[in-house]
Amino acid sequence: MTYDGLSLDVAITALNYMKAINAKKKAISQSTDELIKLEKEFQMYRREELVILNQSKDDAMWYSTMHKIDKYYCPIIKSHFENEEKSCN
Repeated sequence: MTYDGLSLDVAITALNYMKAINAKKKAISQSTDELIKLEKEFQMYRREELVILNQSKDDAMWYSTMHKIDKYYCPIIKSHFENEEKSCN
């Protein structure tokens, strides 16, 4: 199954990257409010993973989640890695 050229394995990988970025932020965060926000985001990524694995059996939700991964998460991941690369140089 694909969405606009985004394959299921790439979508799952993107969610795993978002969870890793989230974990990195949690490790350096000292604010209780920020930690609560990050935990809610982490839970959202887990639910989205279930949706794209078609656990919800809701096609509209699947397409919506895949769209979010493609148009929102993938640019965040790209930006994150570009910034990481710049900081290494």
